[in-house]
Amino acid sequence: MTVLPDDNPRSPDHNAAFYLKLDDLGTIQLDTTYWVCNSGAFPSCTDSSQVADPGSGYDTFYVDSNFIVGLALDSDFPYNWGITTVRQFEDNPDSTDITFSTMLPGAVDTLVFEYDSLQTWRSMTFVFTPASPDDTLYYPMRPRWFGVGYSLSEEISIVDSSRLNLPASMFAPYPNPAVVSEMTDDAILFKFQVPTDSLSLPVCGYGASTVTPSALVDIFTVAGDHVCTLDEIYLSDEREGEYWIRWDLKNVGGKDVASGVYLAYGRLFCDEDRWELLTEEKTKVVVIR
Repeated sequence: MTVLPDDNPRSPDHNAAFYLKLDDLGTIQLDTTYWVCNSGAFPSCTDSSQVADPGSGYDTFYVDSNFIVGLALDSDFPYNWGITTVRQFEDNPDSTDITFSTMLPGAVDTLVFEYDSLQTWRSMTFVFTPASPDDTLYYPMRPRWFGVGYSLSEEISIVDSSRLNLPASMFAPYPNPAVVSEMTDDAILFKFQVPTDSLSLPVCGYGASTVTPSALVDIFTVAGDHVCTLDEIYLSDEREGEYWIRWDLKNVGGKDVASGVYLAYGRLFCDEDRWELLTEEKTKVVVIR
């Protein structure tokens, strides 16, 4: 749907507003297509076919998971627009959630809502408000000055059925044992898995929020002496929620550690401030020089 001032008598006047209310959000259906891999393996499948009945098994499925409301504003519009979003709860219609943002002239703004969140709301009302700081500066509403629309996203999410609802975990360190003479990179990698949801998206980081996961790995000798602490986490696979920490086989003073058995204590957090601990694990690593 698109609404333009030249063909809509409800175009907002100066310091007035345009309202767009959407009801029955729970009736919006996802466009889901299931596929099974006939040869090869996900994600590099060389031959796949659509599965009509997902109960018969599938490797991946594709889903339109976002609902988008957008506003386009001409660059010569004199002032910013205000965008107020009022969402009415399905379980408690007397309660609402209200957010506000602004839009600059010449911008195209999109408000993106994941499909699952639509089931939470009974209705969503968007209030688009042209305004100015001086009420004496009236302006004419010219043709095609603004446009409002909403649609299901054409961008599709790829869902890997093998990665649905994965728990948080710390993978085995690699290589282990670490035979330095045979390694091209003198380092051991500790991999971590952030939990995934029913769409195989990680619950922390990509697809979830602006929160970045963090991790700590403490290295000790078998006698209990502290060797070093590793906290520089790297992204391994954003789509699947895999991260890793690299140990360069040096102690806290920057010197190479001797051959031997070491104990690693790893912890994965859902946030950079390390308030939410997702998982912790102890493991042994062997260094051979």
